[in-house]
Amino acid sequence: MKEISISKLAYSKLFLHVAKYPQLSCNGLLLSKPSKNQSVQFVDCVPLFHSSFTLAPSFEIALSQIDSYCRQNGVEIAGFYHAFDNNNQTEPNLICYKLAEKLKENGDVSLCFMVDNSKINPSNRVPCFNVYNFGDDQKLKQISANVKLEDGTYQTCERLLEENKSSLISDFDNHLDDIKKDWRNMNLNENISAVESLSAK
Repeated sequence: MKEISISKLAYSKLFLHVAKYPQLSCNGLLLSKPSKNQSVQFVDCVPLFHSSFTLAPSFEIALSQIDSYCRQNGVEIAGFYHAFDNNNQTEPNLICYKLAEKLKENGDVSLCFMVDNSKINPSNRVPCFNVYNFGDDQKLKQISANVKLEDGTYQTCERLLEENKSSLISDFDNHLDDIKKDWRNMNLNENISAVESLSAK
């Protein structure tokens, strides 16, 4: 893996999802632009669940809708993130492994971003996760990836937390409870863009 780049939009939505549910395990998918080299450019994030998580049936419903969204928008699922309800737990468990394995069946890249909850705070200025990938022995192992965030990402997250924008994010759990809740988070995307515009001035 040469380089992992993450847009403000993708990182901010991951960050806000974990911030919204600090006492719960939560996870989501990361979408990237198709690439023919070893670099991965993540451009968006889809929050999935904040309750008990298994691979079926909710995940299969989510994956079907997200696959369709990806085809329509020229992106692909290339990774997922997971945050445990226990701040001391930051290594993949069996569920993470099975999810990574499932995603690997559908694409060439399946990176696992294990979130460190202690880094979900406004003053944080380092990536809030460790990156895992399948080794030659088909086990998930932490890798020393070159992770680059879009300029101004940490400042954007700080501003969004200060304005309590985490309350706006909807994951697939929310969508399944109330179909009006948009798992694409189009309104939140506009809020993130607005913060970017203010930061650029």
